[in-house]
Amino acid sequence: MTNAKYSSLKVTFRHLAMLCSRSEYCVYDIKRKLCNFGVEECDRETIIQKLIDEKFVDELRYCTAFVTDKIRNNKWGIRKIVNELQKKHIPSTIINEVIIKFSKDEIQDVLTQLLIKKQKLITGKNPSEINNKLMRFAYSRGFSSGEIEKAIETINNPSK
Repeated sequence: MTNAKYSSLKVTFRHLAMLCSRSEYCVYDIKRKLCNFGVEECDRETIIQKLIDEKFVDELRYCTAFVTDKIRNNKWGIRKIVNELQKKHIPSTIINEVIIKFSKDEIQDVLTQLLIKKQKLITGKNPSEINNKLMRFAYSRGFSSGEIEKAIETINNPSK
């Protein structure tokens, strides 16, 4: 390895370490960045391993931050979250470990509040049409049919 190449790899590592200290990244994101930087495959693996060893990259920490953000801020359902994490090659064991930390009640509350807001914006000829539009909207956000039916029932019968 030449001194210029070594220096370039050190600069790349420092740059990525700085990025990782500001925001969470998974290994997949880092690999994409390294590809964009034009770093060779063997050097990519070395940099990634060093980032992991020095705790700049941690899949569990990334997954926890991702799930928390998507549930609380983006109002996504579990199905959509899991799909996005799988696209980033996060192991299913890590995904399941993180998802289990979130209560069904918290997710149900997020969905119910989301549908209450959406219901105010939807027009329809009858309640059935409005409910169908709400269901399609909730499905697109990654919620399950059981969660959606429960939320719509809560919205339509608030006294229960």
